[in-house]
Amino acid sequence: MPRKSGPKSQAEKDMSAFINEDTEKRLRDLSDYIHVDIPHELTSEREKALYRTFYLDNPSAHAMTKTVEPLLVQYVREKLNSDYLNDRIEELKLDPTKSGELLKFLRAQSVSTSTMTSLLVKLKATPSATVGYRGGPKTVETKEKPWEFGMTPEEIAESRRKLARSH
Repeated sequence: MPRKSGPKSQAEKDMSAFINEDTEKRLRDLSDYIHVDIPHELTSEREKALYRTFYLDNPSAHAMTKTVEPLLVQYVREKLNSDYLNDRIEELKLDPTKSGELLKFLRAQSVSTSTMTSLLVKLKATPSATVGYRGGPKTVETKEKPWEFGMTPEEIAESRRKLARSH
């Protein structure tokens, strides 16, 4: 926007005093004030912190409803289990006499990884679920299409079913 000529108005002076170097810091700290309902099943502080981090960092957080909450709780527990397995595997790699125990933990890690992958797909947290085909974020489709203007909701649903069947 081009700068107007002449002295600054009082409103501009007030805004320039408000927007300063601290603004970025305040915006970064906003995530501390966002309320996230943590399920009562998660009791430890690590579980709660992981749940909160996943919920806030997930680009499809709008899809997180009460119906997917059990999946998210299971993912949090599986992630903590996977972290434990990784720590144990790193310890066992240093001791060549415990190769049998190392194989057991590697198998458990494989199962844990496939479980986490499955949960992430169901939670729609994978890149294919959150990124559009042009690289930008996927958007939630809420607007009616131009060709649906003036149609009743039943007619819109029927036309979309026909379109889905044709593809």
